[in-house]
Amino acid sequence: MSPFRLGPVPSDEWMEVQVHRDRFSAQAGFGEADRWFSEFLGDACRLVFLPDEVRRPVDPEWAPGHRVS
Repeated sequence: MSPFRLGPVPSDEWMEVQVHRDRFSAQAGFGEADRWFSEFLGDACRLVFLPDEVRRPVDPEWAPGHRVS
């Protein structure tokens, strides 16, 4: 499997994603990386990006006062 290089997000595509119990919008559009990870993991998947304007709070029980982006 050949390596790939990630650059800037190549499109303005956004999609709804879920991480644990959190649902939010993330930027998609990494076709080559999507294919690479899907092949490596043996299951279809998408790589997404959380730009700074997307705020995903962290559960205060685990990391009070922090956020993930």
